[in-house]
Amino acid sequence: AKMVENDPDPYDGVQLTFNHVLSAIKFTVNTDADYSPDGYTITLKSLKVKNAYAQGDMTQFVNKDVIAVNLASVWSNLATEVTEGYGVFAGTQALSTTEYTFSTDANADLVLLPQALDHGAAPLNKVIAEVVYTVSHSDMGGESIEYTVPLDLSSKTTAWDAGKRYIYNITIGMNQIVFAPKVTAWDTQDPISF
Repeated sequence: AKMVENDPDPYDGVQLTFNHVLSAIKFTVNTDADYSPDGYTITLKSLKVKNAYAQGDMTQFVNKDVIAVNLASVWSNLATEVTEGYGVFAGTQALSTTEYTFSTDANADLVLLPQALDHGAAPLNKVIAEVVYTVSHSDMGGESIEYTVPLDLSSKTTAWDAGKRYIYNITIGMNQIVFAPKVTAWDTQDPISF
């Protein structure tokens, strides 16, 4: 199409809708009760996602037919488990009953390959969230006890699908740590005209 200056009906191009072919993973962390009146502080030290696949082949336009084009993509040949983990958080964050959400651009979401979270027989691994936190008390003179807890994500969510956001809420208590996932559609991008 030709664009003419001052044309009352310019050509706007073809609108294309883009869908995400990866999975978004997000975490929130809180405590199950307010322990501060008793002198306790629970502090998050680090959070990593371990053993997720880092490589794969993506084939687009799978199962297209003459009438409609299926824009789904299929991932195959997943490989290279990142055993040292993808960092979600490292630092010191005192926790409370209010959900702490990682909000900086670098830590807001992990964008990872869609995959089953249990990779099968040894030496393959399950995808885990490794949570490191400390518990201290006002009577401990600045000392704290550190805990490292691996959370098996496959026990709550069997797979990460393309175009979905998985939000895991981790709740830390004095006796246990629990987590629960929520799955939402990852926002489809607004159409872009060319």
